[in-house]
Amino acid sequence: ILLKTEHVVLQGNLISPIELKIFSSQIRESKGGVVLKTLDISSSNLTDESLQQIAKLAFLVENIDLHNSSFGPDGVTMLVKCFHKFEGGVLKTLNLRMCKLNDQCLSILSEVIPHLNSVVLSSNNFGGSVGLKALAESIDTTEKRKLKHIDLRHSRITQEMKKVMNEVCRKHKIDLKIW
Repeated sequence: ILLKTEHVVLQGNLISPIELKIFSSQIRESKGGVVLKTLDISSSNLTDESLQQIAKLAFLVENIDLHNSSFGPDGVTMLVKCFHKFEGGVLKTLNLRMCKLNDQCLSILSEVIPHLNSVVLSSNNFGGSVGLKALAESIDTTEKRKLKHIDLRHSRITQEMKKVMNEVCRKHKIDLKIW
């Protein structure tokens, strides 16, 4: 049934990495093409191991909500690898709010973010400048930029980096939410 549904909401369900692996395989191998447009598995105690499975189907779906999870560099690295493998795929929106992402994770994700329409990264910990500088540079230099909206609210961003992000987003007419 899930393979023939456009919107799947599994929010708050505890889903193991092995269950995600099976689900991911079924989506990738579905005959008649992928129908799924939105996948919400937020608040499901997802970890890097889970994200490594989700990454394999992420670019076959338009909208993914994974908020309130716990991801680190290993999980987001796999997400970026799959982005390249699927040449960006059809993913348009990604919600990683409250996913315990840090500056290193943002640096890794920075090459993917400009290729999406909307990204929510609020309530993470981007207190350093390396990740935000990488993101600003990626937004500024990406030729086929699709990014229209980015939410970085409540992410411990310094005033200096807020200024950098405001400038680059204003330059490219990107709606930025930042406090």
